[in-house]
Amino acid sequence: MMLVASRVLLAVMAVMLVACDQGPETLAPNSLETKQKNATAGLIADSDPVLVRVGESEVRQSQMTVLLQRLPNAETDLVTDDTRQKVLESLVQIRTLAMAAEQQLAEQEQRLLDAKVQAFRDELLAQKYLQMNMAPEPVTSAMVMNYYNEHLDEFTEKGKVRFQTLTTTKDLDDSVRKKVLQAFAAAKNDDDWKAYASKVTAQGLAVKYKAAQMVPKQLPDSIKLQVEQLAVGAVSDLIYGEQIEIVKLIAREPDRIQPIASVSAKIRKKLAPMQLKKALKLAAEQVMEKTEIEYISQSE
Repeated sequence: MMLVASRVLLAVMAVMLVACDQGPETLAPNSLETKQKNATAGLIADSDPVLVRVGESEVRQSQMTVLLQRLPNAETDLVTDDTRQKVLESLVQIRTLAMAAEQQLAEQEQRLLDAKVQAFRDELLAQKYLQMNMAPEPVTSAMVMNYYNEHLDEFTEKGKVRFQTLTTTKDLDDSVRKKVLQAFAAAKNDDDWKAYASKVTAQGLAVKYKAAQMVPKQLPDSIKLQVEQLAVGAVSDLIYGEQIEIVKLIAREPDRIQPIASVSAKIRKKLAPMQLKKALKLAAEQVMEKTEIEYISQSE
């Protein structure tokens, strides 16, 4: 029993420490006396009883409930009266520390903390409003089809290219380099590069042969541009990079457009946030139309 209580207490303290470290996203809105009054405003006393009085402050059942909900799921099923007491004691510790900190905060720090709490509270309230009032339009089949037709490039799979290369190292002496470049020039008229590479290698020339097949985006940067520009059967000019090479394009497969049936789920997943954004904007505009808003210029 004590082990479970200790684990829950550690989890509670971890939640509070993470809140202090991460800012308004996890900041407990009732960490200070003034925030506690804001958080409990409007609650019926009988349904939100006071559990502990800490100086002039109060810890209520609502704060206990909120903190228990933030504990890891694996721990909430294990909460007993004893562990609840431990959680309550941790709340008291946090409240006393918060009250002590409030006394020590400089005015500027207090304003910044108030702003964080207000921002967090506004976010929660805005989320609640949207949950109650916002109804995003569902993604229709027509929307999916329109997106598909307007973004065909997104669903086009580039055909693979088949090519061969002859390469040599750059650090050759002048006489050998000249012979290799002559061999490369002669290769343009030879249909069997593999056999040709074996022949010139047997003559003592450092020439390597390679055959490959890949989609254009996978091509090495050194030959990508040349392969894209070559016609089938054509041979590139000499390419100078980390090595010297020439490329012959053997075949180019046609591009393939993925059928809409195979990508409709992907499109719906992409369009859903867009629909949500539209609904959010509409809900905000409707509320703002009924609200007096004045931007205050800060210029002198």
